Amino acid sequence: MPVASADFVTEMARLWTQDLGNHCNDGFRLVWSKMADTFIEAIKASMSHDPLLIQEPPPWLVLSPEMGVGKTFGTCLYLGMMAREIRKHPPPLQLGAMFACRTIRQCEEAVSSINRHAGYTAAITRHSENEATVDDVYGHPVLVITHAALTNGDDGFRNRLLKEYLTWQGGDRVLTVIDEALVSATTVASVTVEKLQYVLSQIPPDLKAKHLQAHEFIKLLHDRLVAMSSSQNSMAALWRGLGPHDKQIAEGIRDLFTTLVSDLRKIKRNESNSYWNDPQLRKMEIAKVADILDAIVLLFRRWATYVKKGREVSAAAGEVRLPRLWCPVLLNATAGQDILLDYLGATLVPLPRVRNYRNLTLRVLRQTGLGKEAMKQNATARMQRLGQFIRSDTAEGDHWLVVVHKDTEAVAQLHLPSHSCTIAHWGALDGLNDYRDCNKVVLFGLSYRDPAWALNLHTALAGSEYDANQLDGERASIRRDLESKAMAAQIIQALGRPQSRKVCDSAGNCLPTTAYLTLPDDSIGRAIETYIRSEFTGLHMEHWQYSIDSAVPTEWTPRNANAALVSYLKGQPPGRYSVSDVVTLLELQPKEIARIKDALKKGRGLVDQLSTIGVTYVSEGRGRSAKTYLTKH
Repeated sequence: MPVASADFVTEMARLWTQDLGNHCNDGFRLVWSKMADTFIEAIKASMSHDPLLIQEPPPWLVLSPEMGVGKTFGTCLYLGMMAREIRKHPPPLQLGAMFACRTIRQCEEAVSSINRHAGYTAAITRHSENEATVDDVYGHPVLVITHAALTNGDDGFRNRLLKEYLTWQGGDRVLTVIDEALVSATTVASVTVEKLQYVLSQIPPDLKAKHLQAHEFIKLLHDRLVAMSSSQNSMAALWRGLGPHDKQIAEGIRDLFTTLVSDLRKIKRNESNSYWNDPQLRKMEIAKVADILDAIVLLFRRWATYVKKGREVSAAAGEVRLPRLWCPVLLNATAGQDILLDYLGATLVPLPRVRNYRNLTLRVLRQTGLGKEAMKQNATARMQRLGQFIRSDTAEGDHWLVVVHKDTEAVAQLHLPSHSCTIAHWGALDGLNDYRDCNKVVLFGLSYRDPAWALNLHTALAGSEYDANQLDGERASIRRDLESKAMAAQIIQALGRPQSRKVCDSAGNCLPTTAYLTLPDDSIGRAIETYIRSEFTGLHMEHWQYSIDSAVPTEWTPRNANAALVSYLKGQPPGRYSVSDVVTLLELQPKEIARIKDALKKGRGLVDQLSTIGVTYVSEGRGRSAKTYLTKH
């Protein structure tokens, strides 16, 4: 049977205050009670479901408590208490549950927490980095999986696996809880002309003759993009007037591509491409080809757009891969900005606001040139200037969280003070507690999306297609709405990562925190500001007196070349990278380059740091003709 709300709230309040050292009040208890009530509602809906009847599934239930009120901790407690309760009942009345977390690390942490609350090994996790089998999963009442397990693969395989996951040896898993926004359920895939040329170049003549149909479909898309690139349009429907986007045709193309990739894997040697003569590198190259082919399939299956941005020409299409679940509960602190929920028609469970952020000061700089390309082009000067600002604004005991674009993270590692800064990038913050001791934050730049992202995502979610007039008339409003929500969700998550998430008194106040944010001075920036104000009650917002592109400081400051190298390679896909190319790209100084090459050659600490991210050092040849590489597996 489900755990009673009153029992859950009593246990949660005790652990929240005594074990975690937090504060709570009646508002917190009401939030926890609503959480338990929602879990019970979902359990009852699942138990009343007859799989033999054709029924419309009930809407997803969404819990959107403020950050720092224990939603993940409380869920693990509830599942642990459920696991305790089932021991009082015989099979098949032992009710189990499934919990989906974003990352493997979060899955492992959830299993540990659930088992601690259950008092025995009630929970198990199955993911790509462990050896748990379906049979192992069948022996535990609580299964913890990643978001990817809910969304990856084709619909048939994924739903068959989920059907197996929803039963265990003691009965059914009647409660499914998803922690954080299910970002992986929506995807926009794109390919450029260069990527298509790359794939075509990887098919040797004998395989081209054998897989002529597959080759022709790749060539068709390539030629279509090249032909459209001569027009003045920056965006248009890719197949307008041609209409090949058809699921049956696309599945046929998928089968052709699957056979092609299988034959590519059998190639043992390729005289024209030395990469393919190394087993590890060949595996990486084939994986790269397979990813591009998957994107091509989507472009033939879904409504797609042609995009021209500068000299780059590409095609993009969106897709939604929702798991077939009966009344799952979604936990998402930024549900108000969750694009998927707008289209799902999910039920948002009303919860009281119990936090007060009067101790959080947000200083905002309104500025142009905040996207990825502008930040990359000006990365060195801007990071040097930001490093100067942080050094001048750091008091004893201060620690900074600095969030930047992934492509500028290595430059930030090089120029920002390592002793007082923890550096992260957009898209890698949700649900993490790693930064809870930071009292200062800089959110530097914005994670803008590709110009076609919003429109392709909208068509995938709404299931609609556009003629020329609709495309031109609705594009701006769709992009403004979806982009502002997506960026606001990331910013809100980032503002909830430092010590502002911790409750410091019974009134729900946060610890003193100062944040610095860059926003565009346009409608998207104003929309983001509105979302931020709505999520942080009592927030104090003011202007950030700062110039992002003022003169670069001339005084010498220490640089962290090792951290920059590790950060750069951590953000790169698997492949082989020339050491000389990497240190040149990072604009390292001669003495820094010499120290790095010496450390790599002698196997010092830098080699150990690189090994933790799957990178190995390789030297080929001797003397001055020797070439050195860093291979990421």
